[in-house]
Amino acid sequence: MVFDHSEGASDACKSIISHSISGPIDHMDFYYYCALIGFRYLLLGDSDIRLKEFSKDYTKSYARVRYLMAALLIDAELKRTGQNHSKENISAMFSKYLDNNDIVLKPEGVALMNRYAQGGFEYLSKNASSMNDTFQFIRTCEKLINEKNQTTSDQPR
Repeated sequence: MVFDHSEGASDACKSIISHSISGPIDHMDFYYYCALIGFRYLLLGDSDIRLKEFSKDYTKSYARVRYLMAALLIDAELKRTGQNHSKENISAMFSKYLDNNDIVLKPEGVALMNRYAQGGFEYLSKNASSMNDTFQFIRTCEKLINEKNQTTSDQPR
């Protein structure tokens, strides 16, 4: 499993890390928040963007949320593709994106999650006035996710 993000996302993350005065953030934190925004808004980044590897697997602190991330990926993909959450559709998504032995993402699942994270980063970049600090970054992500919670539609924008 390899987590990737674009050079722009990598640069933004490095900027937040280097300018942060309100606490540490790492690449996995940045990726996680971007993926959550991508899942929430059902946004995929461009598959032609050249991505840069930053982690071969979930970091130790994120290993416990891998099941949640897999579930959010499946949920977002069902919504984005207009499928209902029937047992058959969920099973088909599991088969396509997850390894049944340990609920680990298959390469296709990792690639899809990377695209959701990139889509979230692109949306964040367009809708954030400033992300030079950990606190600003997290507050901006929280605001965008909560704004989406206030809308009535889960259709892609």
